[in-house]
Amino acid sequence: MSNEIYRLKNLLYDLEYYIQRNRHSDISKSTQEIRKICDEIDNEYATDEISLEVEESSQKEKCFQIINVLDFIYIPFNYKMQDDNIYIKNFSKRRFENLKEASVLSDHNKFWSQHETIDGNIYGSVPIELLNAKKVALLEKSGWDKVSVEILDFKCSDLNQKQIKQYCKENLYRYIIIREKETSEILVLNYNLNIDGVYK
Repeated sequence: MSNEIYRLKNLLYDLEYYIQRNRHSDISKSTQEIRKICDEIDNEYATDEISLEVEESSQKEKCFQIINVLDFIYIPFNYKMQDDNIYIKNFSKRRFENLKEASVLSDHNKFWSQHETIDGNIYGSVPIELLNAKKVALLEKSGWDKVSVEILDFKCSDLNQKQIKQYCKENLYRYIIIREKETSEILVLNYNLNIDGVYK
């Protein structure tokens, strides 16, 4: 639930920014995304919790397949401050400015426009293969870090979207659940970071 609330806060800050600048198309996109998240929260609390009985490591491995491993670059987030509205606002502003200054904004937006974010706790990242060395270096200079990301495919299991969300919450540390818009396939990006947010 905290992830949905964070996303809502983030979108509201963006919406305020777009309204102040009369960016009508961005306002429309933001309000649609806000409605979608509110619907997700509604649906989550309208049904009973599903219990996943996945305890043994061998059982866990059967839930998904690692179909690819990619290098991403991401902006670290201080999770101890995730309820601080001022921190979130400043974080969102810094992320936008970093992407713009490194000429990565279009690369970032193009990648994420092809994927619907369902859930997760990484709040700014882009595959390195989409960027040249200069752009990567500029992001690193701004405090972004490289990380190896496993692409997990749950098609081999019978888990639905809600069960996948619960599985990730219980078994993964830093991740994003996405739906590819072209195929409607649900995938999970598993960021190989330890408890301190450092690349393993």
